[in-house]
Amino acid sequence: DDLLDYYYGVRASEARPGRPAYEASAGFSPEIGIDAFYLSSGRWIWQAGLTWETFASEIEDSPIVEDSDSLSGYTFISWRF
Repeated sequence: DDLLDYYYGVRASEARPGRPAYEASAGFSPEIGIDAFYLSSGRWIWQAGLTWETFASEIEDSPIVEDSDSLSGYTFISWRF
């Protein structure tokens, strides 16, 4: 409860027109993701990932959330010593 309310709740003191007060309760948001790694013959490492999450109704009902799901990704390249 506390974690969802911290991120998605709106205190009465923060309420504005179009953003009413909201107290989020506990919820379940499933997600699925994939990660890929590539190690070159040298010292370079490439990594990338993609994650899709569908929000719990407690998150979706928050006035500060616009979508019902989220797609995020990352990529990076590093060099090993």
